[in-house]
Amino acid sequence: IPLFFNQWIYKFRDELLKKTELLDFWKNEMVAKELGPLWARDCDFYDEMDDPKPVEFYKQLGCEAPWLKEKDTTEKTEAQHPLNLMSNTAAGGAGISNVSGAKKSLKKITKENALEDYKNNMLAQQDINSDDEEAYKKIFGEVRDILWQLLFDEPSLTEERSKMAAGLLQEYKTDACFFAPYDYNTWIEKVRDELFKRKYFDFWKIIVKEQLGLCWAKDSDFFDDMDDPKPMAFYKSGDELMKHKK
Repeated sequence: IPLFFNQWIYKFRDELLKKTELLDFWKNEMVAKELGPLWARDCDFYDEMDDPKPVEFYKQLGCEAPWLKEKDTTEKTEAQHPLNLMSNTAAGGAGISNVSGAKKSLKKITKENALEDYKNNMLAQQDINSDDEEAYKKIFGEVRDILWQLLFDEPSLTEERSKMAAGLLQEYKTDACFFAPYDYNTWIEKVRDELFKRKYFDFWKIIVKEQLGLCWAKDSDFFDDMDDPKPMAFYKSGDELMKHKK
């Protein structure tokens, strides 16, 4: 979900600009390579090509968004060749895609379409109020409930539900690392324990392979202890459980 990258990149920019020795990095990397917030120009999650926020992001130390220079060049070319302006009209085919521009709305997250419903709600909440932490925590809570149902509501775990749960869990952990890692960490330990009660070793292997255990300093700015033994202990405890359950 680009929302959390966008929230983080503003903090990163502000810290960068505080350090004189990193100003070249700001100009030559961040600005020149357009490493600022994601938006409609480079991300399908957005559709507002006139969004002013990306332009404002780069207005630091005399810099400007690189695409503004491209726009100026294009406009000069079109002024010299007026007939080309037809390509920007409906007759010329412009505006056929992205006609609706409708904002997404919150919906119930279902087991049948869990991943898409989750993505929809994260984007819808961004439109409603991107600063409402409680609203995002509510969405995360719904996702945890759905994941538990996918994994444990039936007497056995089918391959189809395993794939659905794995995809949703990957998406949820990515977002949780940016936003609410402590809730994720408490919950994922319960998931691990339940997996081993039911001998769902194949799904445990997915958690290990994709590193879907505890959020920590390697994948979340909420933590800074790169020597924290807990993440590794999480996986090792699972290995021990697997040995005893076989």
